[in-house]
Amino acid sequence: MLTNNKTYLPELDGLRAFAVALVIINHFNKELIPSGFLGVDIFFLISGFVITSSLCNRSENNFWTFISNFYSRRIKRIFPALITCVIVSAIFLCFFNESPKYEIKSAITSLFGLSNFYFIKISMDYFSQTAEINPFLHTWSLGVEEQFYFIFPLIFWNSGLASNQILSYKKFTKRIGLLTIISLICFVFLYQKSQTFGYFFMPTRFWEIASGSLLFLFLKKKPYFYKTIQKIPPISILFLMFLVTLMPLSYFLFSVFAIIVLTCILIINLKRGSLVYGIFTNKAVVYIGLASYS
Repeated sequence: MLTNNKTYLPELDGLRAFAVALVIINHFNKELIPSGFLGVDIFFLISGFVITSSLCNRSENNFWTFISNFYSRRIKRIFPALITCVIVSAIFLCFFNESPKYEIKSAITSLFGLSNFYFIKISMDYFSQTAEINPFLHTWSLGVEEQFYFIFPLIFWNSGLASNQILSYKKFTKRIGLLTIISLICFVFLYQKSQTFGYFFMPTRFWEIASGSLLFLFLKKKPYFYKTIQKIPPISILFLMFLVTLMPLSYFLFSVFAIIVLTCILIINLKRGSLVYGIFTNKAVVYIGLASYS
C-alpha cells in the first residue's frame, strides 16, 4: 500500500467497487448477501482515509482559505449528482406513488444533508419493508458524511496539521482517536436502546469515518507492528470480509466492527503483485469505483 499522499491509489476505487457491489446485491436479494449493507461502512472508512489524504496534501496558513477551499471541493463533488438524483427520482416516484408524502420529505431533507435526521424523526427502520420502497433511503449515509465534514476540518485545523505545525500529528491523532472511541461506545450502547437512532445518527457513525483517517496516519508513520500486519495474505482478508457479509442481521454490531477492522487490514496489505491488488486495480473495476457515488 503506497503511503505517499500525493499518489493516487486506484486500489481504493477497486475497494469502492467491491463495496457498492455488496450494497446493490443486498438490495436486490437480501438472501444472497444478508449483510451486504456493510458496503456502506466500507465507504465510510474509505471516505475518512481519502479526505485526510487530501487535506494532508494541502498546506494552508489562513483559516478561511482552508475552510472555503474544503467546502467548495465538497460541493462540486456531492451536489451535482445529488440534485440530479433527487429530481429524476422524484419525477418517476410521482408516477408510481399516489401519496409520496414521506418520500418527498426524504428528498427535500437530503438536499440539506439531513435525511438521516428525518429518518430518525419518523422512526424509520432501515431493514423494514417501508424503507425498501423509499428511493431516497440511501441518502442517509450521505447525510452522515456531510455532517462529519462540518466537524472534521475544524479538528484538522485546530490540531495544526493544515499548516504543518510542530506536534500537530500527535495532537490530531489524540483528538480524533478519543472521539473515535467515544463514538464507538455510543454506537454500541445506543443501537441496543434504539436501532433507528444508533443506525442513522452521525455521532454513532463518526468512528467509522474517523477510522479511515487514523488508518491514513498509521500508513504514513508505519509503526513497528506494520510489517507484522503485512504478512497476512490479502486474499484471506477479503474472504473473511465476504464471510462477514453473509452473517445474519442479529450479529449487526459484531459484523459492523469486524468489517471496519478487516477493511483496515486489507488496505494495509494491498501490495503490488498480489491477486487482490490486481483485481482492484483492473481498469473496469476502478471505473466502477470512480462512478460508485454517482
